[in-house]
Order: sequence, then C-alpha cells, then structure tokens
Amino acid sequence: TVTCPSTCKTCTTGTTECASCNDGYKLVDKTCKEIKRPKNQSDCDQFGAIFIPAISGSGSETKILDNTAGACMTKRNVGDSNGPTAAYSAIKTLIASGNNFQACPANTACCFSGAGSTKTTKDADKDDKGNVTKTYCTGSGTPDVSHGSAYSAFDYEGCKRTVCNYAAAEYACAHYKTEKSKEGDWSLPDATTVNAVKNIVNFLEPCPNPDATALDGDGERVNKYSCSGLKFSNKNANKDNYTNISYVQSYKGSNGLQLCNASSGGNGGAPRCYARFGIRSCNGAKFARGDKTMGCAPGVVWMQDGNCFSLSRGYIRTNSTGYILDNEKNTVVDGASYDKTSAFSARCILKSWVE
Repeated sequence: TVTCPSTCKTCTTGTTECASCNDGYKLVDKTCKEIKRPKNQSDCDQFGAIFIPAISGSGSETKILDNTAGACMTKRNVGDSNGPTAAYSAIKTLIASGNNFQACPANTACCFSGAGSTKTTKDADKDDKGNVTKTYCTGSGTPDVSHGSAYSAFDYEGCKRTVCNYAAAEYACAHYKTEKSKEGDWSLPDATTVNAVKNIVNFLEPCPNPDATALDGDGERVNKYSCSGLKFSNKNANKDNYTNISYVQSYKGSNGLQLCNASSGGNGGAPRCYARFGIRSCNGAKFARGDKTMGCAPGVVWMQDGNCFSLSRGYIRTNSTGYILDNEKNTVVDGASYDKTSAFSARCILKSWVE
C-alpha cells in the first residue's frame, strides 16, 4: 500500500507524488511545500525588503495587527541599484531627460533612468546670475532628511530614481526573484497592501507638526500638513507632544520604505522628488497638468490594474479614475491625469513563497 504524504490532498494513483495539496501548501514538482507568509520585518529581511503589516480599521481607528500575514515591499525602485532589475529584452531602458533624452515608442514597455547626469525630477530654479534659489529634489549620498534617532540616515536620493510605464513595472515585478523567492512570487502592490501603507502613514506615523498652519489665498489660516500622527521630534518640540517611532516610512531613514515626496515644498520625512515636465522629460509618458502633457513622476508609485498612489508631505493619496493628487503646496494640492504610458516609481511586493 502506498501512503500519500500528509501534506498532499491527493496523490497520483499508486505513487507518493502529490496531485493536489492541503490548505497552506503549494504543489511544486509533485511535492506539496508549505506556503510561507511574512509576519514581521525579519521575514522580509532575507529579501532585502520592508515589512508592511496588516491592519484593522481605518483613519483614526487604524490598528496594526501582530502575528498576522502582511507583505514585503522592495526598498528600491525597479531599475535602480539594489532594486528589482529592469534588464529584460521585453523592457527598453531609456535616458529620462536632458539633451540626450529618449522617447518611449508606442505600445512598448519602457523604464526611464535617472542615472548619470540626468534627472527624473524638476530642475532647480535659478536667478539671473545662475544661483540656485529653490530645489525640487533631495540629492545623492545620504540625503539630508530628518529621521528618528533609532534609525540610520536615508541612503536613497530623490533626484534620479528610475521610473517605468505600467507595462514595464508589471513585467519586472512578475519576473523578479531573489533569495528563496521565485518568478511569479512578486507583483505590483495590491489594494490591500497600499491601504495598509496609506492608513499607517496618514494616521499612525509621525507628522512634521500636525498643528502647523499656513495662510490660504483668502488670508485664512489652515492646516499646513495633511498627516494626523503625533509630532515628529525636533529640538524645539515639547517632549510630551512628539514621537520618533515610525512604522514603515516617515522618519525611518534607510530602515524604511524611503518613498520620495512629490510635494514642491517640505520634506515630511522623505526625500523630495517633484515631478519633471516637458518634452525632454520621460518623452512618451503621459502626465498632464495644465498645458503640460508628459513627464516623469517618481513620487507616484504604480499599483496593480493601472492604479497608483503618491506621497506628498507626509500623506499618502490614491488615484481616482486616471487622476492622481501628487503635489501638496502650503494650502493647495495639485494633481495630474495619467494613463498606463506614465512614468512612475515601481515597487514590488511579496505576500507568500515556498522554500
């Protein structure tokens, strides 16, 4: 008598080769292997990724669930050093901006590189003498961005992040593999994972100063920041009114997601990376704001099904019918329309694997 292994639901007649598996197992080469799911940061460390915990509730009722399966998210964008590779024959990697810019052909999976001297962010403003008067991105090395004392400094700049259109982002994540994970284990972020990031960042993470105000166009004082967490610690803060604890992003430095900030002003616990517009800016990638029709937007991140989310000054926003709010000023939030040709950051997530 041949005994079917306990992990198998059924076996091929007369053999111990599994034909189907019990719950919690996956069929791999006629063997049922246990499905592993990340439940803490140490589970994601082996993949060089950041743990996104599962949550219950939303808004001010958000709570992080302990010992519950969540997701691992890559620390870097597709195409960047130490991120998922974009080096596939199915993906064209192009120069994003500058005099040597390249255009993405129609119906082609493209990534736009910010490596070398080119950028995927807006150029600095200069006066008539060529002096920089305002910058729109946070530079190389260890970017000067506020972070909690328990964490290492940011090490992922905002100025030159690789951005990809949807086809390239989806392909790169579907084919990504590292350590014990295999092709097909990773994907673009799903709605559940992004919902967790959104509620954690917006309602649990530290905020630059949730009580800060600014003058609106009518001279009225309004809240300067959208985030709702406790105040982030600084040398002038009352110690009873702040925290430097962080969960996945704000003020966590290189220990966090290091999403970049699409806002034109204010860091909000992340490197800045204001969108770049114009014909020499990710040519062939739609990002329409006013009379501008194309550009690179590293502060926006692709999700599954052509959706996306953005970070602007400590607040996560998700898209609505082909439109994303990405640039928060003092009192106004600017948005842009997009489609699957748009050039956004691409991060990959892992929700399960087998060893």
